[in-house]
Amino acid sequence: MGIEPARWGWLNRDAARRKTLEVLESFHHPEIHPDRPVAELPLAARQVVEICRALAARANIILMDEPSEGLSPLMVEKTAEAILMLRSRGLSVLLVEQQVGYALRISQRTSILEDGIIVHEASSEEVASNEMLLHRHLGTALTA
Repeated sequence: MGIEPARWGWLNRDAARRKTLEVLESFHHPEIHPDRPVAELPLAARQVVEICRALAARANIILMDEPSEGLSPLMVEKTAEAILMLRSRGLSVLLVEQQVGYALRISQRTSILEDGIIVHEASSEEVASNEMLLHRHLGTALTA
């Protein structure tokens, strides 16, 4: 995971395996196994591995850029569950996402940027319920 336990430069494989399995336990992805190369994993599983790396490193904040991109609807939902689980553990998640409904559903606060400038910032609930704001800045209203 990039932060393997070592002593005097020697990798402690047993400790690394235990730590990896401990972190992976929360995510219920049976295709992810410590002995399987990440390059062989599907895209959604690779994203879970990156989240697990942050957890193993005891990160306080995680930046996720378009975590739903290229995923099936089922995997998008699993990614949302993972993000909500991170939040429940007290981690801050900075999410950059173009799927507005998805982002508003899993976030607490929303900043709308245009040309790199924040043009509106509010609670996600407030943004989701303001059709005029959504139409003005996003060109559409949310759909279920």
